[in-house]
Amino acid sequence: MLNLFTKLIFLLKRPKIIIVAGNNKDAVCNEIFDVLDSDFCVEIFEEGVGVGAKDIWQNQVLILPFSDKEEYKLSLSFFIKKSCLPILVVANMGEVPSDKLFFTGDKEKIKSIIEITKKLPNYGKLIFCFDDETVREIQEYANCDCLSFGLGQKADFCASDVRIDKGTNFKINYKGNIVPVWLKKNSKQDIYNSLSAACCGIVLGMNLVEISEILKNTDARHL
Repeated sequence: MLNLFTKLIFLLKRPKIIIVAGNNKDAVCNEIFDVLDSDFCVEIFEEGVGVGAKDIWQNQVLILPFSDKEEYKLSLSFFIKKSCLPILVVANMGEVPSDKLFFTGDKEKIKSIIEITKKLPNYGKLIFCFDDETVREIQEYANCDCLSFGLGQKADFCASDVRIDKGTNFKINYKGNIVPVWLKKNSKQDIYNSLSAACCGIVLGMNLVEISEILKNTDARHL
């Protein structure tokens, strides 16, 4: 539970927050951190760990893994309501298959995420995995702008020309802009993680070419 002093500091600073939900949320949090770290004072927190006044004072962006713990969800609700820009990233809930484009996640697990989605204000942003058909349904509960990512052509952030062989090459297509991305990792899951981070970068005003370069460099550093 947030104490009064922490709430006051949050109201004073009103940092941007990024809440990350999904099966692979820890990896997604790390990817988002890597993309934003060059342009923002950003901190990533462990799942369910409280945020202190010092964290809020020092950082422009807080990255928070979603948790079902009741006290933690109350804190998230406060952050969503008072942040200058609350962003909810819903990564894939289902396992990513190698042999087909679309897949489904656990509908039971998605219920608590829908609760948080409904709390996003109209100036917030929902970023979600388009290819997970269960996750895709979440946009129906959002009262804010939505941005989707995936390999499906209807996704706002679409990965095309994918080649996975001792590394991963693909192109990000967004509003007519196309940039190449090279990763040393070699799975479809890594593509989704990178796309979700790219979406966050764009929402916060970063350049797509810059994001592509960061993804390549940070990917190599983490190996």
